[in-house]
Amino acid sequence: MNNHFDTLSAAEALEAAGITPGHARAIIGQMNRVVDENVATKADVRQLETALKADVKQLEVALKGELNTKIAEVKGELKEDIAEVKGELKAEITHSTNRAIYTLGGLVTVLFILDRIIPLFGIAQ
Repeated sequence: MNNHFDTLSAAEALEAAGITPGHARAIIGQMNRVVDENVATKADVRQLETALKADVKQLEVALKGELNTKIAEVKGELKEDIAEVKGELKAEITHSTNRAIYTLGGLVTVLFILDRIIPLFGIAQ
């Protein structure tokens, strides 16, 4: 990092406050080192911002891919489930229809028999 820290002005301010020139230089030297090692410059921040944007974009692409894959899986499962339910419904409708036809056939048979038997007993229609 390369931060601008006006060491001369800082040393002069310390000397004006009564600190010896040697002590002022030592204090300012340490402050300058700490600033250089620990304070980010605008360029550092821009570089980090660019890297973060790239990471976010990469994550976004990965998440979209995973989401699309999951959506496709769920869509396939739903199609299978719908096909299964459709088959079950068709089977149930066929079974119910056959029962209804069988029951109606029995009723028609009973009515036919009654139609033939009632005249034998002389019951008026």
